[in-house]
Formats: sequence, C-alpha cells, structure tokens
Amino acid sequence: MGEARSAIVGGSIPSKGQRKVKGLSVTSEQRDDNRPQFAGSGRPAAGQGPCELCYPVSMDNVLDSANMADAWERVEFNKGVSGPDAHIIEETARSLKVSWPELKEELRTETYQPGPVRTIYISKEKGKYLMLGIPNVVNRLIQQASHQVLSPHDEKNFPPSSFGFRPGRSSWQAIE
Repeated sequence: MGEARSAIVGGSIPSKGQRKVKGLSVTSEQRDDNRPQFAGSGRPAAGQGPCELCYPVSMDNVLDSANMADAWERVEFNKGVSGPDAHIIEETARSLKVSWPELKEELRTETYQPGPVRTIYISKEKGKYLMLGIPNVVNRLIQQASHQVLSPHDEKNFPPSSFGFRPGRSSWQAIE
C-alpha cells in the first residue's frame, strides 16, 4: 500500500514571522535576500485594524505585502515537489522578483489563468489508485495567500458543533 506523506514532518507550521529550519527557528529579520519582495496594498497589518474580521475581503487583502510574505514563507517551508512547469521554489523566487508586478495586476483585474496541474497516482490497497494534483509554486503561493485571508472570515460562521476540516479541530474530537 502506498502512502502520501505530509510535507511537514514532526510538527506544525510555525507562527507568522517565524519558520523552522532543521530544528532552528528563523525570524523574519533573519531571512535571506533571495526571496521575492511583495509591494503592499497599504491595508493595516494583521492585528492593527479596529476589527480584524470586520473589513470586507477583497483581492487587495490577499495581495497585501505582509500576507504575501507570510504565504511565501509557508509555501517555502512546506517545500513539496515541483508542478508541471518543473520550477522549484528557488527558481520561482528569482522569477517572481521580476514578474510579481504583472502577476499582481492579473490577479487584481481577474485575468490570471492558473497553470496546469501535475497529476501523480499513489497506489492504494486492492490495486486502486489515488489521483493527486500538484500545482506549480506560483499557484500554491496564491492559494496559500487566499486561504490566510478567507479562513478567519469563514471560521467565524461555523457553529461550535462543526469539527471537520477546521484549524485546531478534528473529527475525532466530535465523537468525544
């Protein structure tokens, strides 16, 4: 039987502004200069607004420089294999330094077209297979940035009795 393994081994994702590298904690101030720089939207950073969950969600919230930098850290931390374009994280970082303004404009004007997804099959028991789609690094970055903005807004709408696919909760807790 084949197994799919999480990209995060032995722990959870580090908090914002901090990432683990081979047992070390690396803060935002210790980042290397090879990462893409994201120009911001001017929205207050998380925790600085009058009501973090009150503002309407827009693409500007997703494209906010602090949110994009945090999304990049999480994509970089998770590593993962390359998508169908065969670009690894380091190559994508270099290309985003140049292509970020154009990509940002495509996202704002809703003309961005995600790239194809690399499909792999993981063997399961009894000769069955699980199809797994692997997006390219840019698509993973956009997905992570969107998730970070949308999740807090969606989370407040779930009833306390809901446990599936929620941060800090599991289906096992529902039956306790």
